[in-house]
Amino acid sequence: MPDMSSISHYPLKVIFAIHLVLVTWGIQGQWCPKSVMFYNFLFFVCLLWAIHNIESDEPLQFALFINVLSIFFDVVTLAVYFPTT
Repeated sequence: MPDMSSISHYPLKVIFAIHLVLVTWGIQGQWCPKSVMFYNFLFFVCLLWAIHNIESDEPLQFALFINVLSIFFDVVTLAVYFPTT
């Protein structure tokens, strides 16, 4: 098994993979609006930007801001669109 400490940006890659799996599971239902894909796509772009641009903290700040907003958006989406039956 490879040494995980030698992988560059390991925590960001783990966050990207876990978020990808959870988003994929979340949007499999018919009830979920397309807006969920939009802000999750923006989050993925920011994470990939952070992995690529190691000199700046700006991509991580954008990703954190989008992630905090997406929690609020997810709550609103679940409250409005989740089926009751």
